[in-house]
Amino acid sequence: MASTTGQKPWWRRRRIWWPLAAGALMTAALVVAVGRSGESRVMICNETGATIPDLTVTVCGQQATFTSLEDGGSARFTLQPTGGESEIALFTNGVSTPFWHGDYVEPSGGYRAIVHLQRNGEVVCHTSLSWWQATSFGRGVSQ
Repeated sequence: MASTTGQKPWWRRRRIWWPLAAGALMTAALVVAVGRSGESRVMICNETGATIPDLTVTVCGQQATFTSLEDGGSARFTLQPTGGESEIALFTNGVSTPFWHGDYVEPSGGYRAIVHLQRNGEVVCHTSLSWWQATSFGRGVSQ
């Protein structure tokens, strides 16, 4: 009930709703982050100076083909939680032998692999593990 001095009831005041809204948004962001922390992903960055046609990525028994990866562009591949752990292998133009393979990845568990294809022909890969997976489940920590 509102008082006669013109004040709003407690539940209609901004100092109540702003913190509640901020808390709800932070909780939603945490739920999304934890929910996605188990997904493993591979990202290919083309820094070669040329377009790469028919790039195929094979990892954990799964495969993705990108018909044209332009210079400065990137391609992303989210793994399904099936299959076993393996290295990342890159193929081009339908050749059955990979032009690069390396870095261990599991189909689930929050692995993030970023593969940089560079101008000089080198391939540099950075693999990391989701912070949540590493701290909550002890993954990636040598025992």
